[in-house]
Amino acid sequence: MLSLLSSQGAGEAQMLVVGVELILLALGLRVSDVDQIRRSLAGVGWAVLLIPLYLIVQLLPLPGLVAHTIWKSAGEALQRSAVAAITVDRGDTLFALMTAASTLGLLIVTMAIARDRRRAELTLRGAAAVATLMGLAALVVNLIDARLPLQSAVRPDAVALIGSLAIVLDAALVIAALERFTGRRSAAAEIAPTVLIAIIGLLISGTVLIRAGGMPQIVAVCLGVGCLTTLAVIRRFDMSRASAVVLCVIGGLASAVVIAWLGDENAAAGSLLLRFAAPSQDMPQLEAMVADARWLGAGAGAFQDLARLYQGGGASGVPTAPTIAVASAVELGWLGCVGAVAAGSAILVKLTGAALERGRDWIYPAVAAVGLALGATSVLLDNGLCTPAAGILLTVTIGLGLAQSYSQ
Repeated sequence: MLSLLSSQGAGEAQMLVVGVELILLALGLRVSDVDQIRRSLAGVGWAVLLIPLYLIVQLLPLPGLVAHTIWKSAGEALQRSAVAAITVDRGDTLFALMTAASTLGLLIVTMAIARDRRRAELTLRGAAAVATLMGLAALVVNLIDARLPLQSAVRPDAVALIGSLAIVLDAALVIAALERFTGRRSAAAEIAPTVLIAIIGLLISGTVLIRAGGMPQIVAVCLGVGCLTTLAVIRRFDMSRASAVVLCVIGGLASAVVIAWLGDENAAAGSLLLRFAAPSQDMPQLEAMVADARWLGAGAGAFQDLARLYQGGGASGVPTAPTIAVASAVELGWLGCVGAVAAGSAILVKLTGAALERGRDWIYPAVAAVGLALGATSVLLDNGLCTPAAGILLTVTIGLGLAQSYSQ
């Protein structure tokens, strides 16, 4: 379990999980299932396909005006023409494409499974349990002995993100159970076990987040739980749609301002993206890489290869990307980053709208919207989303929300 909280073998683990699930799904897929998936992706189908298609473009042989300049330099050095492309390393970009495709496959599998209300509830409970247990396992290792060899493989940023998602998922279980009780759909004895277990999960996940995360992550989680509570209040008092939208917009803007203010750890950085990264001795190289970032990027997964070109003569190691946002600016380019932001925003708007429009199943798109917002916060602040555990859990949460984004 803890190995999933390291970045080692991240792509292989995720592709293996998704491969097995896709085979099982294909064996039992029906025409009605395909129609349900199509309806779940209505309006955001382009958003989930954008990044995989963009990576394919980065791999294609392209003219020198579009391709990366490194191919022209390589051709001149070897005195022969090279097959140019946007990416500087086709192998790394191809692997990134396979990882993106597996994420898309996992999203489709989750939407097919969670369309049924009963299975959606089981998926939510399962995701909350898995996230809580992963955080608990990392916490136990840390409490026993922080010098254990296994601890070196556990990334604190991944543990913080898992803890954040666990808190939101557990809070969603409590809110949904209390709503069933107040709506007289369930008796107190029926919801008591769920509420008790979810509260225990909240305490565990809160401890994990405090030990592994920083103030921006803690504030982001508090705001996320606050958003879920606000949506529950809006539904309870049957507020108008316009009032609910205004409250959501104000809350979202306020959350963005607070997180940006708390995450500004490197005020001296010239790049806005690097202002959210902790200061390090590699900052000059990172500044140069971000400043030289092309509109089409240098190829997904090629950050390390490109970083070697920016190393000084006395450098002892290759600079690593401090955050996913910095790596994306270099690898995907500014055009890819704009596309990713647009895609994420479209999915967020769809999930938020579904949370306001749905009936008693509103909690699923709501928790997915909050999870997506936490993922975006992690992209700006750290590399936690690069680990297989965080990636799989967030994808399942978003897939659950999309599956329940429309009424049958």
